[in-house]
Amino acid sequence: MDSKLKSFLNQSRILFLVTGLVLVSCSTWTPTMTKDEIPTGNDTYLYGKFNISAPKIGMSVEGYYTIGFVFSCTDGRTYTIRLSMEQPVQLIKLSPSTCSFTETVFVDAGGNIRGRKPVPEGPLTNFKLEPGVAYYIGDFLAFAENQLSSHYSVGDAGRTMITDLNLMSWGMKEPLNNYQNTTGKMKSFYPNMAKVPVHNRLTGQ
Repeated sequence: MDSKLKSFLNQSRILFLVTGLVLVSCSTWTPTMTKDEIPTGNDTYLYGKFNISAPKIGMSVEGYYTIGFVFSCTDGRTYTIRLSMEQPVQLIKLSPSTCSFTETVFVDAGGNIRGRKPVPEGPLTNFKLEPGVAYYIGDFLAFAENQLSSHYSVGDAGRTMITDLNLMSWGMKEPLNNYQNTTGKMKSFYPNMAKVPVHNRLTGQ
């Protein structure tokens, strides 16, 4: 395996923990393409497997805790891919530009961003997205959970004090380069992409 790719995969493993009720901002996701959408020669595309395992939370905006991958481009646009339990193989449409995978955001079931983590440089840094091409960027499997933890302490006059902490955690396994398999699944789910050239960004092929 290429040393730069190996370094990127190793550094991309995440463990992020939040306690309490710290809010940063609300998430905004880049929509995936619809199954019947027809590609054009003017757009460019990113695809891969973006899967997360998390307990479902009823009556919530997101339905479960998740993670977002933020791509920032030199034309000033940003795109955020949402890791999903329902549709892990995703395809998003972008404007041709030079882009980088710049940060990971950690999102609760209410759609609030609870934390951010910068992404180290690697094969998804400063890569040029040509029009009419679909770029594979990897297979990602993450997990998230939420636990309520109670802590007991003795206060004034011997009274027992109970402090409840909302413990939120996100993690991600080492990303995989599963180009052939995921490309086949992408083209099966998006039949109109069958003739669009594909490129494995992780290996440069």
